[in-house]
Amino acid sequence: TVIPFVYNALSTPTHGVLVASQDNRFGLLDTEGEEVAPFIYSSISSFENGMAVYSVAPQTCGYLDTLGQAVIRSVYDRCEPFHDSLAWVGKMQDGELRYGTINRRGEQVIPFQYEAPGEHAAMDGLYKVKQDGRFGLIDRKGQVLATPQYDRMSVFSEGRLQVMKGLFFGFLDHTGQEVIPC
Repeated sequence: TVIPFVYNALSTPTHGVLVASQDNRFGLLDTEGEEVAPFIYSSISSFENGMAVYSVAPQTCGYLDTLGQAVIRSVYDRCEPFHDSLAWVGKMQDGELRYGTINRRGEQVIPFQYEAPGEHAAMDGLYKVKQDGRFGLIDRKGQVLATPQYDRMSVFSEGRLQVMKGLFFGFLDHTGQEVIPC
């Protein structure tokens, strides 16, 4: 089957689905060119881990599955891709954007309290987070392993995470304990 030349953009297929743009609206097609999701979206990202970020209005986002279903409603101000069954999402709270995580059912896992989406710390299930301008370490359930007190935080290498407090460097282990104090 040949998909006709009526689309402004077509992504490469992922999970048998293509993101397509037509007349400044986005929708989903299968690899035969059949519509999977209607062209009603302001944007649709590429699929990652079976989910794509979509927006209907320019300022809100949610998630579509590969069947074109809006499985998580467009209620967030920022949406990151799913990794390890969690996605970092942002919501405006008291005039400031705060991030937390949701699971694939849209249920909140980590509360909306961080200044930026958590970054994988290169160790399974651990995230470096930023709160009040300082970095800390949490696990995928939101348990704080190292309170946000560091000016800088790198990623794990050989089981150690380099941190900086003031002018001094140190290292944390995977439990958040300082094995070499700053």
